[in-house]
Amino acid sequence: DEVKLKNEIIDVFGIESQKSFEKYISYAEKIYNLSIDSFLNNEFNLKSFLNLNGLKNIFKFVNFKSLHSLNKSFFDNYKLINIFDRFATYNGSNPYSAPSLFCLIAYVETKFAPYYPVNGIYSIANCLYKNALDLGIKFNFNSELKNINQSANKIKEITINDTEINTSASVIILNFTNYENNIDDNSDYSCSGFVILAGVKGNSNKLTHHNILFSDNYKKEFDDIFIKKIPADDMTIYISISSKTLKSDAPEFMENWFILVNVPNTKSKIEWNDEQKSEYKNKIYDRIEKYGFNIKDKIIFDKIISPPEFKNNFNSEFGSLYGVSSNSFFTLMKRPLNKSKKFTNLYFTGGNTHPGGGVPLCFLSGKIVANLVKMNKS
Repeated sequence: DEVKLKNEIIDVFGIESQKSFEKYISYAEKIYNLSIDSFLNNEFNLKSFLNLNGLKNIFKFVNFKSLHSLNKSFFDNYKLINIFDRFATYNGSNPYSAPSLFCLIAYVETKFAPYYPVNGIYSIANCLYKNALDLGIKFNFNSELKNINQSANKIKEITINDTEINTSASVIILNFTNYENNIDDNSDYSCSGFVILAGVKGNSNKLTHHNILFSDNYKKEFDDIFIKKIPADDMTIYISISSKTLKSDAPEFMENWFILVNVPNTKSKIEWNDEQKSEYKNKIYDRIEKYGFNIKDKIIFDKIISPPEFKNNFNSEFGSLYGVSSNSFFTLMKRPLNKSKKFTNLYFTGGNTHPGGGVPLCFLSGKIVANLVKMNKS
């Protein structure tokens, strides 16, 4: 609701901040429009900018300014700066080093508005599954890809669950990219997450579906995560309570809390044993209570998902939430392409490839691959 947002900014930060916000969104819109064809909907290639409009605006897109620096140039209030810095975490990056082009996320969220799928985001996967079945696509669940055998510049055979399968498929699409050694252990990966799934008694009247409790020192928090590679004691906490939107998501007089804190990936020296997980969970609860939300006595149950779980249960490299980071233009350029350079029948989609991590960008990577397959078949 743009009108509601405008009025809230005026009420909380003043009319001048609202004017700055409008200028910021106007700037972000230009970055978004520049990005649609050259970055978001096609394989990333600097040649995409070799047109009159691209050359005219390329230094807005590639200006080597961090998102935080850009935000500081538009806003004076540090709380507003923190809010717009937060968009860097949408792909697991550090706002103090991530490129300023990620301001386009603010434009997308403001102009197109987020949607909440009934029954949660898993319902999107269910819809895709049902649509795929209607198209005659077969699924083999609980199947691990063990090996890929090639002949010359084409993949000829794959091994799934120790069973070799000869394939005559003209196209093979993988949702991971380290097969071609494009990604190595020295790559800069996105942060991981420390998640608490909690069943909470009562109704937290001051909280909504989406809530962010900011740390007192945002710069120090990101230094802890990305430079010192330790979990921040003064952490920013994201809390999602979907039962605020859909009451059936939780039993009556109860709420379902999804609590997320950004932490280093498993390349750090943190083991995340049971004692460490319990200790950090209680630090998060203490931090929430400092904001006036007394939940410790109201928790019926909780479950923790830490970086090792992201790595082992979801096959995420180093437990990173979004694969290779977007902390610089160098890492953006290093992100693997959607079409294999080695094999004529191999394509890549998903969070580790272009255009990036997160559900919307993963969908775009699928569309890019589909278009590439069509082009190569024609």
